[in-house]
Amino acid sequence: MIELMRPVTKWLRSSLAEEKKESEEEGELHQEIKNAEKVSVSNLRIQQQGFSAPNFVKSDNPLTSIQYKVPPQRLEIVKSKLGVTSNSDAGRETFEYFYKWECSD
Repeated sequence: MIELMRPVTKWLRSSLAEEKKESEEEGELHQEIKNAEKVSVSNLRIQQQGFSAPNFVKSDNPLTSIQYKVPPQRLEIVKSKLGVTSNSDAGRETFEYFYKWECSD
């Protein structure tokens, strides 16, 4: 069973890593995994065919991600002022704030 799953887990790891690089949002593969039906391993039918990865169509997501590190205490103050709870929301909101005041026409 382990040998049969090795190519699958290798593909999943690389696909999820690529998806994460492309966008902060969860992509199609992540959603498919979340929505997949859970099945007991004992109920699986083992086929001796090789693994072939499904073809997912990449979306034309024009978004990119940015990342920076800040002291946790300062981040909590910013999140409180912005009224958000997640670090990604704090980053998104501070970017939008900066863009509005420094970059818009």
